[in-house]
Amino acid sequence: MTAYETEKKPETTVDALPESVRRMVNRLNELSDAAAKGNWGEFSMHVPANPNRDADLVLADVAVKITRLTARVQELEREKLALTAERDHAALLQRRAEAELAAVRKRIAESATATLRITYEEDRAMGVYLRDMDIGALCWLDGECVRLLPLDDEAKS
Repeated sequence: MTAYETEKKPETTVDALPESVRRMVNRLNELSDAAAKGNWGEFSMHVPANPNRDADLVLADVAVKITRLTARVQELEREKLALTAERDHAALLQRRAEAELAAVRKRIAESATATLRITYEEDRAMGVYLRDMDIGALCWLDGECVRLLPLDDEAKS
């Protein structure tokens, strides 16, 4: 059993990785096995250098890749935080806009209701009543849309 096998294996299998990364992982596993067995010959360097085999080059390449990946992860985390803040701000603006829209609608309804009441009172004071042709007319009354009905003969007198 290798040192690599004693630790918890990552959820991603080596087979799912790109070929270049797979070769690097396999070589790291070989170097890990060699170190565990004391086989230091695996750490020798060749002339000319073999970047896929020489331990110093493999380890240096892994260090560069880890550094780049770590920097990219940090960059993505910063972007995620910024996007989360923007989303939260947009949600706040939406709630404010909805509340303002509701307030404007309420003011419009109140204004329409007040106008209707004033008109109704003025018409009533002058003896003007709704006629049959007004059946089905809609208006705002106390913040709700209501259907106007003609006054019956008893209400006219």
